[in-house]
Amino acid sequence: PHKHDPKDTRDRDKTESKKQKTLQRMSGEAKTVEKPKNHVAVCLDGSEYSKFVVEWCAEHIFPWAGKVTLLHAYSFAPVTFIPGPSLAYSADAIEKSNKAFEQAAIRKGSELLKNYAKESAKLGRKPEELKLIQSEPYLSIKAAILDFTENTKPDFLVCGSRGMGTMGRMLIGSVSDYLMHNCKCSVLIVKEREPKCPKMA
Repeated sequence: PHKHDPKDTRDRDKTESKKQKTLQRMSGEAKTVEKPKNHVAVCLDGSEYSKFVVEWCAEHIFPWAGKVTLLHAYSFAPVTFIPGPSLAYSADAIEKSNKAFEQAAIRKGSELLKNYAKESAKLGRKPEELKLIQSEPYLSIKAAILDFTENTKPDFLVCGSRGMGTMGRMLIGSVSDYLMHNCKCSVLIVKEREPKCPKMA
């Protein structure tokens, strides 16, 4: 009878081990390739409608996004004089007042982004970045958003179709048209769902 050679067994084991390592390496490489890398920036304005935008993105966009940025543009209306009995025109007083207005707008915008981030996390996706950008009076809203996309180069910019806040003005009319025609990235406009018709008696 043919005698079993232990060397043959060891060779086979080594060959099998090499195959397994090769398969594991290939599997790891495949997982790396399949990992999503798309950067999605979502514009939010503080209106009730923005909550719907977050919910819609959580269902349709966030699952395949590699990076999610929640974006809000803050603005404030600067004063040029301080009304009073003598209509004081002190440059220092005006500058101090405008700085206070801007800081208040920044605090409000930061709080909005934090609340939207919490809502997004509840829906299954914690955003990787919260971005607060300057708009009026320094830049128009459309220019501020365009600058953001040119500097950060997201793959997609998501906006709502309407809104009531300051940034809501970018969600309708000429501003959304401007973004769609001038942004180098793709722009996605999320439309509000139509209300369901009541059942007839």
